Amino acid sequence: MLSPSHLAKLVFLPIVLLLGFSLIGFSSHSSADMLSSAKNIPSQQKEKIVTPLRIAVATNFAPTLASLVQDFEQKHNTKVQLISSATGTLFQQIMHGAPFDVFLSADSIRPNLLIQQKKAVKSSLKTYTVGSISFWSNTWQSTKQIPTLMQLLTSITNSRQRIAIANPNIAPYGKAAKEVLEYNQLWQSVSSRLITGINIGQTFQQVRSQAVNLGIVAKSQLVQNGLTGVDIPIKQYRAIEQQLVLLTSSKKRQQAQQFIDFLLASSTQEKLSELGYRNITGANEKL
Repeated sequence: MLSPSHLAKLVFLPIVLLLGFSLIGFSSHSSADMLSSAKNIPSQQKEKIVTPLRIAVATNFAPTLASLVQDFEQKHNTKVQLISSATGTLFQQIMHGAPFDVFLSADSIRPNLLIQQKKAVKSSLKTYTVGSISFWSNTWQSTKQIPTLMQLLTSITNSRQRIAIANPNIAPYGKAAKEVLEYNQLWQSVSSRLITGINIGQTFQQVRSQAVNLGIVAKSQLVQNGLTGVDIPIKQYRAIEQQLVLLTSSKKRQQAQQFIDFLLASSTQEKLSELGYRNITGANEKL
């Protein structure tokens, strides 16, 4: 027969062992949770830091946007990545699932096509700037002799000089250049001596390097490089309305909308006017 002291030991030992196992199990489970949390938190923070707002921007506007984007980054503590290419190229990339947040086109056609294909948010469609074009020759900078528009058109008619324009089939600024040549009844006579770039950026470089003596380029390219060309009256071509859209695939819609608001703000638009773009007043009222 067990004495009371032995009985107490037998009862007490299982309780101690059970309590010990419970504490061990609890401690092990808690350590795993804390380890998992320790791994997850920095990863989430890291993702927020390194994942930028991705802006797909048409070639002509890329240098301008690069000069403005730092103000936005500082104001909103948001890192921005610019992806620049021809409007048509960016459009195709978006159609094939490129992970952009906002698309800044050089025209109004592609943004509307993206809306039709449910690739962009309809209510986000806005005109963010209006482009202008100019005749320009790099030889004018050295001779300091810039012709009038009439003198230039006469020279084009009477000579066989080549003319650089962006591809009118894919580049909005090239389309506008073609309209100018058609307006002045020059298209048929110069079409065989046109040098077409894939975008207005390439066309500008062709003229700047003097690979081609004369070209039709974006006025903003001249203004931002301290160059002088011959401005083309806006009645000779349809307004180059450059529109933007927020893409439906964006995971950063709040930051994307902040960026859009920044671009449309009057202070930013004033800067764009100084950089060779036209005023967008009234352009968004019809959208």
